[in-house]
Amino acid sequence: MIMEFYIGIGFFAVNIPVVSLNEDGRIVLVSEDKVGLKLEKEPVNTEKRKLKLNSPPFSLTCILHKNYILADPTAEEESIMETVVTVVLDSSYQLVSLYKPGGPVLAHTSVIQDCVALARRRVKELQNVLNEAISDMETSYFYRMAAANGSSDLSSEMEVDAFRRLFPLRYHEQHLLKSVRPDARKLGSARDTTLALGTVASADGSALAKIGSTTMLAAIKLEVMTPTVECPDEGSIAIEFHMTPICSPLVRPGRPAEAASVISKQLSDTILNSGIIDLKELCLVGGKAAWMAYLDIYCLDADGALFDAALLSAVAAFSHLNIPVVSLNEDGRIVLVSEDKVGLKLEKEPVNTEKRKLKLNSPPFSLTCILHKNYILADPTAEEESIMETVVTVVLDSSYQLVSLYKPGGPVLAHTSVIQDCVALARRRVKELQNVLNEAISDMEVD
Repeated sequence: MIMEFYIGIGFFAVNIPVVSLNEDGRIVLVSEDKVGLKLEKEPVNTEKRKLKLNSPPFSLTCILHKNYILADPTAEEESIMETVVTVVLDSSYQLVSLYKPGGPVLAHTSVIQDCVALARRRVKELQNVLNEAISDMETSYFYRMAAANGSSDLSSEMEVDAFRRLFPLRYHEQHLLKSVRPDARKLGSARDTTLALGTVASADGSALAKIGSTTMLAAIKLEVMTPTVECPDEGSIAIEFHMTPICSPLVRPGRPAEAASVISKQLSDTILNSGIIDLKELCLVGGKAAWMAYLDIYCLDADGALFDAALLSAVAAFSHLNIPVVSLNEDGRIVLVSEDKVGLKLEKEPVNTEKRKLKLNSPPFSLTCILHKNYILADPTAEEESIMETVVTVVLDSSYQLVSLYKPGGPVLAHTSVIQDCVALARRRVKELQNVLNEAISDMEVD
C-alpha cells in the first residue's frame, strides 16, 4: 500500500513548468516571476499545469495456499507460501495485467476470478486513499509553500517536518526571506561555543571544543626525535584529523571519510603557516634532540563547520600543552625528570629547568560561511551545508590579519565584495573565539 500510495500521489503532484524557446532554439525554463509577462518568444507552455492522468492503475497481490487466498501478504507470508498472484486493475476496474511468477499449476481458474474480485474491492479502497491524500496535500502548508512563495501559519509540527524533508531548500529559503534561520539564529550569527581544557589526562595537552552540536576532541603527545639536518634547531608537528563512525551517519566503520584527509591538510597548512608556534621552541639540544608534537583531533559530532571547530580545538590544545622537564642520562639520552625531582640538584643539568607552557604567537581562528543567492550564512549546520553548495572559510589570526581563505569549488562569485563581507563576519567571530579561549584558560588556571 505504501508503494501504491506514493507512486500515485507522485504523479498527481507533478507540475509541468512553463518553458520557452531561447535564441538558439533550445527549450529553457521560464522563471515564476516572468510567467504571465510578454516574452520575446511565445512560451511552449503558457502556464504551469498539472499532468493529466487517465484512469490510474492499482494492484493487489495475493498468496494462494491450499484452499486459502491471502490478500496483501506480509514478507513472512510470502517467504513460506510459494504461489503468488498479482492483479492490476485501472480505476474503472478493467484488467490491466496479471502476474503469476511460477509456482504450482492452478487447478481451477475460479481462483483467479476470486483474486480479481478482491482486487476490485481493493482498487476502490486505494482510490479513496489517493483522493484523500491529494485533498490533504492541496490544503497543506508544505504543498502551498512548494507551489508559491507566500507564507502561512504552520498548522502542525508534523506538517512542518514533512515540508522540511520534502523541500529542504525551499524550507530554508522561506526563513531567509525573514532574515532568520530554522534554529532562530540571525544569518551572520554563529552557534554557542564552549571550550574545556585538559580533558584527556594521558595527553600532554588536550581540549574539547563545541560549536553548536559539532564537537571536537584534540589531544597532543610529545616524543623526543632527532632534528633534521636542514633544521637542526627545530622540532616538528604532525597533525591528523579523524572522523569517528559515531560522528555522522555518512561515516562508515573501516572506511576513512574523504573529508578527514582534506581537513587534515587544511589544519596542517593553517597551523604551520600562521606562525602560531615557533618550532625552535620545541628544540632540546641543537642538532641532537627536539620535541615531536603529535596532534590528533577526533570529530565526535559532525554538524557543520568542521574545520572551524577542529582549528579551535587544536589552538586550545596547544594553549594547554605543558612541556615537561627532561635531562640527559649517563648514555647521553633524553629522559623525563619525574615531578618529585624537579628543583633538586641532578647529576646532569636538565635540558628544561622547569615545566613550561608553549609560547603561542597570535593564534588563528576561522569562520565558515555559506553563500546562497544574496545571503551569507555564518557557521552553517550540516543540513545547510548539504543543500547550499558555495562554501567560503576565512582564517584570521588574533590580530585580524588574513592567514588563508578556502573556497572549494562551487559557482564563480559575481562580486568580490561578498568575500569582504565574509572577512568582516570573521573579524567579529575571531573576537568571540578569543574571549572563549581566554575564559577556558582562566578557568583551567583557577582549577
